[in-house]
Amino acid sequence: MNSSTIEYLLNRRRRVVIESSDLVHSAVLVPLYVNDSDPFVLLTKRTGHVEHHKGEISFPGGGRSSEDKDLVDTALRETEEEVGLRRELIHVLGPLDDIATVTGFRITPFVGTFQFPFEYKINKFEIERLLEVPLKLLAVEGAWRVTERVYKGARLKSFYHELGDDIIWGATASILKSFVELMQADGML
Repeated sequence: MNSSTIEYLLNRRRRVVIESSDLVHSAVLVPLYVNDSDPFVLLTKRTGHVEHHKGEISFPGGGRSSEDKDLVDTALRETEEEVGLRRELIHVLGPLDDIATVTGFRITPFVGTFQFPFEYKINKFEIERLLEVPLKLLAVEGAWRVTERVYKGARLKSFYHELGDDIIWGATASILKSFVELMQADGML
């Protein structure tokens, strides 16, 4: 995984930015690392104690706080709070497209790398466990499936990926799938 190539890919394209005062501004980190020359992404499984998205697979992240300088700061602060990965250990490569959720959030994802191995310090109130997923697993044909759901009377199509007993779906799946496709388009996966 070449960080400078990923950084170039992220920053050369026109990014989708959602402007809306009706949505809660939030940010997540798409944390990447290399283990035995294979790129991995770090995901979290949320506990049943959190206010939103109980038990779901997600990226470290959350709502913007008034103390945050910007949304990058939000993603880095939340990552440190949730998994103990300090901001000075993360090299932020750039943003992906904003995602609007049906639950009222505007998520800005930032891709960042860190050195592996790392001794995580999991916030047990928010995070049940971590999932370390090889990106090549998410890049094989048929890795992503589509389902339709009805939410507040509207039919919605969404992608998902079965990962053992866990399912990556919703905004996390959309963000991850778009990142994998960006990497595939450039021949990196």
